[in-house]
Amino acid sequence: MITIALEGIGGSGKSTAIRQLEERLSAQGIRVETRKVGGLGESPREQQLKRVMVSRERLLAAGGASSKQRRDKEQDRIFRLAIRCQAHWLSASFAASAPEILLLDRTPLMSWVYSAARDPSNPYLPEIWEEARGVCTSLRLDHIVLLDVTPTTAFARLIARVAVETGKTPEEVCNEARVEGMDKASREAVLEKSLHLISEGTVGGKPFVPWDYVPWNIMVRESQLYRQICSDPKLSPVPATIIDGEGSVPRIVSEIEERIVYIK
Repeated sequence: MITIALEGIGGSGKSTAIRQLEERLSAQGIRVETRKVGGLGESPREQQLKRVMVSRERLLAAGGASSKQRRDKEQDRIFRLAIRCQAHWLSASFAASAPEILLLDRTPLMSWVYSAARDPSNPYLPEIWEEARGVCTSLRLDHIVLLDVTPTTAFARLIARVAVETGKTPEEVCNEARVEGMDKASREAVLEKSLHLISEGTVGGKPFVPWDYVPWNIMVRESQLYRQICSDPKLSPVPATIIDGEGSVPRIVSEIEERIVYIK
């Protein structure tokens, strides 16, 4: 079995590329399975973690969080618990089904990247990093493919999809999203690109989900950190390839497929 994980900031096109890659490989008679790793899923356990996180975020915003709750936030405990749950279920699942190719949407590295982007001075970063690398090893990843896009492109895609789904203008969606740290020029560039995407008809609709929008300044740092990890063999826990995610989806899918053939 070959396990390929697609990674990148939100809006980089991972889910779209995985869906089209699965269709292409399945048409060739290859047994393919896709799974999501990272973030909060939809299982009862993960839904419980999501409710805990929402409650904690409200307390933090109101200044009523306990020292333990603030420490849990720094340690990114909720997301790390969710990722460990996902990794455990995945290991049992693909051991039973034995696909020829397993495609993962994200990697356990997501937890460290978000924490480091949010607060580079976080004292728990070494602990989060070591756990992320360990979970990558437990998943037996063969290769990580980073879809590299600019934060402007990623944010524009996210906004355009909600605008298509809801009928709202990109500006209305942008006002609902988390744009902390976004300067006027960046905002104008995002809105212009989202309007272009909508006019092209190249994005599908998606409901507004607050979790999709990390603050702009954090997304910028996440983009830099992903590129740093995947371009340095000493940092990446497994071999990694960086692909330009700005181009057409068929071209991106072809590049990933070439990587799979190379691994074979």
